[in-house]
Amino acid sequence: MTAPSDDLTIAALLISRMCHDLAAPAGAVLNGVELLRDDSSGGKESLDLVEFSATETVRRIEYYRLAFGAAGGFGVDVPLADLRRVAGAYFTGRKVTLDWPAMAASPASLPQALGKLLMNLILLASEGLPRGGSVRVAVTPSDILLSAEGTGANLAVPRRDALVGKFEAPLDARLVLPYHAGILARAARTAVAVGEEPNALRLTVAIRG
Repeated sequence: MTAPSDDLTIAALLISRMCHDLAAPAGAVLNGVELLRDDSSGGKESLDLVEFSATETVRRIEYYRLAFGAAGGFGVDVPLADLRRVAGAYFTGRKVTLDWPAMAASPASLPQALGKLLMNLILLASEGLPRGGSVRVAVTPSDILLSAEGTGANLAVPRRDALVGKFEAPLDARLVLPYHAGILARAARTAVAVGEEPNALRLTVAIRG
């Protein structure tokens, strides 16, 4: 089965994903507020819960803005430092850690399609680590390299097929992320190469000049 070409379907699935991911921390903020109302002792623990949950909500919104939105407007370059900062904050406290060191050889910015692709691939790599692990990112003038290492690291065949627009089942919330990444790769006139080793997943993108 081929994937739907309807942009509204893709947008709806991405929005559903974002709402699902934002519901938990936003709900925790409300729970913290309720606890504060019932706590006559000053409620430090409740305040801590509200602060943590609000911060987590902001982290996710900032990440999704760069991964799925039009940050700064279409056709602009995105500073690599902004991508690193937002991605680093997003993975704070998660069972998957992000290792993205600053490199002197890295370009100062990426075209928006490549920046969005990178943020999508970081999510995709992290979701390929069901038992936790580490995602390492390196960006050079010629390549974007991602390495996800952890027990059971893999990219399931349906998700791998979605990267190139192939489907044996209808597009759904599980497949929309790799499908969207594939759209971004083609918009940037490149492709995502996938390699697997025992407990390791590699994603490579050639940057076209």
